Amino acid sequence: MDEPIGRITKLVEDERGLYFEAVIDEIPLGDRAIKQLESGTLNQFSFGYNYVWENCEWDNERDCFIVKEVVLYEISVVSIGCNGLTEYTGLKSEDVKPAMESLQKEIDSSLAGLNIKKKSELQELFRKCYSLASTQPIEEKKQSLKEQAEDHEKVSLVKGVKFI
Repeated sequence: MDEPIGRITKLVEDERGLYFEAVIDEIPLGDRAIKQLESGTLNQFSFGYNYVWENCEWDNERDCFIVKEVVLYEISVVSIGCNGLTEYTGLKSEDVKPAMESLQKEIDSSLAGLNIKKKSELQELFRKCYSLASTQPIEEKKQSLKEQAEDHEKVSLVKGVKFI
């Protein structure tokens, strides 16, 4: 909350949890965050909130604390989130072309000192990687993420308290 880098433009609770989209400001910290999201250095999120205690209850049958409502204060991009299921799912489609152009320039710059044969081999590998990465249908990706989420147990940091 000390150094905001953007603002939330969409916030929706869905079957997996809280989904959000944000616009990142064109400032040094915002540019840095985008670069680190693209590189994978930052790939999860942290949520700052307080419980609305009158909308929380203990479920004796399931032996867990049920949180029905929170007040959300902030969302931060981090390298390791408390909940490992808060992954970064990528740029919006209109952001992909500039990101790809930037990546191509970075690749070209990195390959500049290589001989033509090695350079061609590596460029072909990058093209194959891009092709494979871009072919997974969105529904297949959503199903994969859903299965991963179901495989993980949601556990509290407080002993004896589970969040569902």
